Amino acid sequence: MNGADILGIIVILFFAVLQAFRGKNGFGKPLLEMLGIIITSVVAVSWYPGLARAVGLSESSTLLILFLVVGFIFFLGANLLAGIIDLSFESWDSLFSFFFGIGLGWAVCHILFRFLLLVYGKTSAFGYAVEDSWVAKEILEFRSFKAIVSLLYRAKLGPELEE
Repeated sequence: MNGADILGIIVILFFAVLQAFRGKNGFGKPLLEMLGIIITSVVAVSWYPGLARAVGLSESSTLLILFLVVGFIFFLGANLLAGIIDLSFESWDSLFSFFFGIGLGWAVCHILFRFLLLVYGKTSAFGYAVEDSWVAKEILEFRSFKAIVSLLYRAKLGPELEE
């Protein structure tokens, strides 16, 4: 276990515990925030290279700014929707919110690791720590998720794909 493993675990657990406390009166807001941050992460990772070239900023700055701006918009939307939609399973709210916090922390950690790799490079001490880290590789490459999806397709449980 190295520094990248510890950083990833701390960030994910921080958000999981935070969301568990925030969601004890309803899990709607933690759910919407998790979905918003996941979408924000996808948008930021997809758009930052082209946007960095277009505006002339470094890729690391563009990734961080894009994540913060789009994330702020989604957090505002989550707060508005959570006021309208009240989702609750009463005694289960904290548990669901904890798991939604894991998803939110995972997405934040994904962006954090990408940002740090852009800043320091893959040949830096942090880059080597990520290379030796099972947590960081899982966060950055979604290895278990890809393995499960592949297994489902091999078992013919996934949707049919045209070839």
